[in-house]
Amino acid sequence: MENNTQDVHVQAFSKLRKRVLPAVLDQSSTSNGQIMRAYLVQKGYDLANMTDPDALATALYEAVNAEAARLKWTVLPKRLQVQQEKGVRKLSEAGNETAFADKVRQAAEADATKKAEDAAEKATMGIIASFRLESARKTEDLQARLRARALRVSAQRNWVAAEAGTRSKIAELYSAAEREQEYVGVYRDLLSGVEV
Repeated sequence: MENNTQDVHVQAFSKLRKRVLPAVLDQSSTSNGQIMRAYLVQKGYDLANMTDPDALATALYEAVNAEAARLKWTVLPKRLQVQQEKGVRKLSEAGNETAFADKVRQAAEADATKKAEDAAEKATMGIIASFRLESARKTEDLQARLRARALRVSAQRNWVAAEAGTRSKIAELYSAAEREQEYVGVYRDLLSGVEV
């Protein structure tokens, strides 16, 4: 009886393979048999008592159609190929949309950064140009040094930091110039103590 059941299963699987052509099930996969068996048991088939290879092949074909996505294939059925291609296209389209959104966001951030840098560059040069002391010679010398300092800081393309540093240095220079004026009659060069 055992031999007869085995022959029925072998014949049924042979008929199933012909039915699913041009698709080819992976014959080395034990999970394929388990998946199809679980499906047929759930549907109420009595596999132990099925003696007709055609009936078993039809039942197995039903299981293959129902569980095709879970089965392992050597050659995919057309239906699964189309579904996978659609899925890949959807994923790639979603990836393209995400990549496009990222590029737009990055471009907007870069544009905002460039505008901030340009505004900071103009502000820095304007602050330096408006810097004045009583001595024209000292003013020109310090303006040149402030410009050189701002250009060094901005070499890393960071005019915002250059503007902040320039404002701080100019405040320091004005403070030193005011303290210098307090010493009436006594020459004291406090401006040279401020490192620019």
